[in-house]
Formats: sequence, structure tokens, C-alpha cells
Amino acid sequence: MCRIEALLRVEMVAAYRLNAANCAEMAKEFSKLEDKIAVLDMAEAWLRLADLTEELGEALQNGSRARSTRC
Repeated sequence: MCRIEALLRVEMVAAYRLNAANCAEMAKEFSKLEDKIAVLDMAEAWLRLADLTEELGEALQNGSRARSTRC
């Protein structure tokens, strides 16, 4: 995996986690429980996407090491 790809992946993960934090903050503004739950579900989805992106990056990095390829 290229260094640039790794850096972009790190930036994507950070952006996903920021989106999750923003959703959690937004949930505080809603008075209806169902609205809060919907926004917190979005936050959870952003966190899951961040986790999956990290896992994919690790898998790609491990695969690249095994093959010793360059970009």
C-alpha cells in the first residue's frame, strides 16, 4: 500500500469519527426520543464505517508486506 493511500485512509477515518461526534452532538438538540435515536444510529454507522476502513487498511497493509510490492 502506498504511503499516500495510507495517509488518505487515516484522514477518512478521522473524518468519519468527526461525523459521528457531530451526530452525537446533534442528538442533544432533539427533544423527541425517536429523533435522538435516529441521529445516534447515524453516529453508530459513521463509527462502524471508520472501524471497517481501519480494518481494510490493515488488511491491505499486511497483504502488501507479504507481496513486497510498490506503487
